[in-house]
Amino acid sequence: MVTADNLNLDVLEMIFSHLPHQDLASTAVVSRSFFAGIIPRLYRDITYGLKHGKKYPRVASPFGVIVAHPWLAKYVKHIDIRFVPKIQTNFSQFHSKFLSECTQTVQVAQNLLTFKCTKPILPLFLLPLRGKRALEELRVNANITTTQSNLLSELPNLSRLSLDAGSWNAADMLPRWAPRLRSTLKHLTLYMSTEVNETVLEQLLPQLPRLVGLHIIGCPKVDHIVVMRLVSHVPQLESLSFSATESSKPFNSPPPYLNHLKHLSIDTRLSMIASPTPEVLSSILDHLRPSHPPLESFVMRLQDIKIIIGHSFIEQLVKDYAFTLAQVSFVECALEMESVIQLCHRCPHLERLELPIPLKELISFTAAVGRSSTIRTIVNSNRHTGHGPHQTLDARNVRYLMSNVRQLDKIISDKRIWMGKHVDNVLKVTFESSEQEPSGSYWFLPRPLD
Repeated sequence: MVTADNLNLDVLEMIFSHLPHQDLASTAVVSRSFFAGIIPRLYRDITYGLKHGKKYPRVASPFGVIVAHPWLAKYVKHIDIRFVPKIQTNFSQFHSKFLSECTQTVQVAQNLLTFKCTKPILPLFLLPLRGKRALEELRVNANITTTQSNLLSELPNLSRLSLDAGSWNAADMLPRWAPRLRSTLKHLTLYMSTEVNETVLEQLLPQLPRLVGLHIIGCPKVDHIVVMRLVSHVPQLESLSFSATESSKPFNSPPPYLNHLKHLSIDTRLSMIASPTPEVLSSILDHLRPSHPPLESFVMRLQDIKIIIGHSFIEQLVKDYAFTLAQVSFVECALEMESVIQLCHRCPHLERLELPIPLKELISFTAAVGRSSTIRTIVNSNRHTGHGPHQTLDARNVRYLMSNVRQLDKIISDKRIWMGKHVDNVLKVTFESSEQEPSGSYWFLPRPLD
């Protein structure tokens, strides 16, 4: 008789690798064999968010468990701190015990591959992170001093680096850090920093020849004109994001040669008063056209959900990239119905479409999306940020969409993932709860295709 007790541990680990992460803890208490087989996966990825922090210190953190049982540290590969509990009697002060548990865990996690912390507590981790030779990915809040920046720049071997809210000290340090990262760094993200400027990038980018992903978003001293001039230093780029601003300046450099570019994100910081499609957006596509990039993914965000993207811009996008686009995302902006028809009818490889679903025009929207024979996933990007009542996509709406759009089998909306499957020629619709977008993730990065 085969039981869990006489199965090889490697077999158990492989079986448990298919379990949802939320089921791991309850499965681990079934038996000693299950416990031994599930522990490596249970502590491989540690993500600490708001739902965990609300229960602290009543419920121990995974960091506290590792401090109490240091042998577990060898399994830790990825740490993502999205929330830091505060003292109940003083909500302006982070909980010192929690911070101590985190730093001790990082200190002993010698196999750490990824460290992410978007809270302003990076100085606590600068010394524990030293010597982590396996560390490949780092995302941190980089509002730090000169001394702290120098410590950060001692980290070598990173392949992915993301700096949020970087101070002047962090920005100034980047060109000096680059020689350590020259042979390994492939993805660089600079997010919401008022100090990153053209001079820093001019010194930095020529030192990073292996870069395939560059994302500079929310940095007011670096606009699309600057980025499009400097990307000539990194011709291997496959993924590019930048902020487009209202500028009377024309492009003052030759078009960059980006014939490997597969993903483009544009954060449009425009008033959009004069025209729903300002000339600046069209000029960006014009500037890229000589490279003939095989663009598979396009993301655009506007500053106001009420703004509708002009149809002429969508026509230009489709004209240039109809035969390569696999996913298109419009975040916090809407499309004319004619634009939806253009995308769905003329893009033969489109699989994923993200945009606000107009529930009041659901019949017309379904007919428009139904022009596509390839779309499998629709994401409703209407965030419903107001406090008043609003319509939500229900099972009846989902069934109508899936019944009339040939390949559509997944709809993500209002923190629900709706799945459709035909059983004996009958459409079965189910859903599971999920975060619309993982907390702490960047909106402008390429979305994975299902």
